[in-house]
Amino acid sequence: LTLVLDLSTRRPLGFKLKGFRHFYLRHLRPKYHLQNQHFLKLINVLEDAMSLEGNALFEKSERQDAYREALEIALEDDVKIDEFPRRAAR
Repeated sequence: LTLVLDLSTRRPLGFKLKGFRHFYLRHLRPKYHLQNQHFLKLINVLEDAMSLEGNALFEKSERQDAYREALEIALEDDVKIDEFPRRAAR
């Protein structure tokens, strides 16, 4: 999980879920006999699901505090964000 933040305010905007390609190749593709074109369609489904659930998570103050703490740790460690998912801007 990678946090996505507003660079001017440092406010958490969302997150990037990592490792889905590995999960797809190792588990979903062989189990369901999927083809390469299915991966991109599943990415869209996953992005929509994570956007809906992610928005719900960020609306809850307790989780916002946890993300804020994670952000502070990242800032202390001088972590740079060099990639933004398509859904982060929504």
